[in-house]
Amino acid sequence: MSRHVGDLAALILLGVALFITLVIYLLECLIKRTRDDDEQDSETQWAREIALTLATAHPRPAERRSRVADKDELVLDKYLPENSKDDDGGCVICLEEYQDGDTRAVITACDHRFHAVCIKTWLVQNDTCPLCRSLVV
Repeated sequence: MSRHVGDLAALILLGVALFITLVIYLLECLIKRTRDDDEQDSETQWAREIALTLATAHPRPAERRSRVADKDELVLDKYLPENSKDDDGGCVICLEEYQDGDTRAVITACDHRFHAVCIKTWLVQNDTCPLCRSLVV
């Protein structure tokens, strides 16, 4: 009879150990999922802030809004490290390094380069290059 009690105790102990392992695994999954959601939420929040900035910015005259899109004052290119040895390596608006394949905009008046999204956001409220203050007309 004591052998059966010992076997039963071992089975109960094994069951408790498996249950604890399962709980720990589920908690780790929950924590990882929460972190991933937080990262996505911060990216979504960043995009919302930009959209809000653009939506609430002072209205610009129609010719100024269209000139950014219609004329060759901004020329788009893709960042390739092997072709960009002379660049400073980063966007001075967001202070991020350029990554391979990033879309950049070149202000043709002064040949300064920025992330396309950054300079377009900048030009909503400003008419000058962020670096040299040349007028972007």
